[in-house]
Amino acid sequence: MLIPGVIFGLLTAWAHSLAYLGSRWFTVRKRGTSLQLLVVAHVQLGVVAAVGMPLSWPAGLAWPWESAQAGAAWLVPAVVGGAVLGIAQASLFMSLRFADASTVSPLLTLKLLVLAAATSLGIYSERLPISGWGWLAVGLAIVGAVMIQGIGKPPPLRVWPLIAVTLLGYAFCDLSIVRAIDAVCAQGFGLGDGHEASVAQRVAAGVFVATILYGVTGLAGLALLPWFGARKPEVWRDALAYAGPWAVAMVTLYGTFALLGAVFGSVLQGTRALWSVLLGAWVGKAGDGAIETDHHRHVLAGRIVAAGCMIGAVALFGWMR
Repeated sequence: MLIPGVIFGLLTAWAHSLAYLGSRWFTVRKRGTSLQLLVVAHVQLGVVAAVGMPLSWPAGLAWPWESAQAGAAWLVPAVVGGAVLGIAQASLFMSLRFADASTVSPLLTLKLLVLAAATSLGIYSERLPISGWGWLAVGLAIVGAVMIQGIGKPPPLRVWPLIAVTLLGYAFCDLSIVRAIDAVCAQGFGLGDGHEASVAQRVAAGVFVATILYGVTGLAGLALLPWFGARKPEVWRDALAYAGPWAVAMVTLYGTFALLGAVFGSVLQGTRALWSVLLGAWVGKAGDGAIETDHHRHVLAGRIVAAGCMIGAVALFGWMR
């Protein structure tokens, strides 16, 4: 499961970097609001989820009205994950209103610290002790994120509380995802004791859980549409700059978590720091300083070195497995 999981993780990192840049383009260049993008984009993602849900539905999966205990095992963590995901997304969009995507994106790697602590202590998840090498990998990723943030223009103070909420929301969403995927695999594919799901089954379960979570956020967006939506077709078109890449990440991220778990999957997500730095440098050099600051060469070089720490963390985690 390692190789397909790593491929999915790297694709997720690239798609997230594009989505963050699209979010900043929408709010800064197109003068849209963060709440408007949050609502419109998640309605669009909800439509994708509604189409994908019946196509990815495992035949043996139980609904709560069929078996309350069996249904709650996968539905409750999926709904909780959707709720905290919505909160995290709102905080992220507001932070991108005030700071470059290439600055905010690396800071999201600090989510690893929350995940590593939660899995080690057994908080909201089965206890998963992390070895010394694992903590070294987590530390490398976090050092890289701090280095990238410390080089160049730091985010304003009002962004930090938003980033903190985003980190906590994403971390507990990730844990909920893995819990729901495990339950879907056990029920949906009729796996007995001692039988593990195949790569295809775990990816299918991950895609199905993704449709549940984004179905939840899509319904929330639909409810908020009268207040924060838009009737102009160009707003819905411009929101695709975020929703399009995020829809790709919606599939690849949950496939990564299904195959590799929340912590290793998040280490792979950390490589988005490198993609965000490179994309930000390209946009800044292209002259669109309103979206990304055009940093000097030494700043870019320092950020690439810092991002290399995150790549090293991925390699170390992969070697451990």
